[in-house]
Amino acid sequence: MMLALLACAPAPSPAPEDTAPAEQAPVAGTFAVTVEAEWAGECDFEDPATYRDAEETWTFDPRANGVLVLFPGVWDVLSCALDGPDFTCDEGSYEAGRTQVTRLVEGVFTADDTIAGALVIELDCGGTGCDTLTDAYGRRLEFPCRSEAAFAGELE
Repeated sequence: MMLALLACAPAPSPAPEDTAPAEQAPVAGTFAVTVEAEWAGECDFEDPATYRDAEETWTFDPRANGVLVLFPGVWDVLSCALDGPDFTCDEGSYEAGRTQVTRLVEGVFTADDTIAGALVIELDCGGTGCDTLTDAYGRRLEFPCRSEAAFAGELE
């Protein structure tokens, strides 16, 4: 009798499939990249131009252990931290006394053939001795501040 009842029971439902999209892996190759012409954000630069070419060529070389090498120009090399599809490259940050300048390239591999992100500049200075920073970037700066210039690129 027990076997007859089990035979009539409905079949168990299959386990739901994992529908989360697969995380995009970093892609090795050369990308045609466009960068915004001006900085946008909190920093009140005297000259907001980024001085970037209208179209640049960036070459990416993913390595083991979360390292990505970025060649943003013929003679330039940046070592970047890679976390899944996200990358962060230090583009010449420095700290001197009470002055701190952070310059980053923050981006993500959005698909097999595209990247997006922003060039980032963060300025901070406290107390006296900030004249050098304000002379270089603008007299109306209020510290700390952050500005960005968005970029997007496609695999060539």
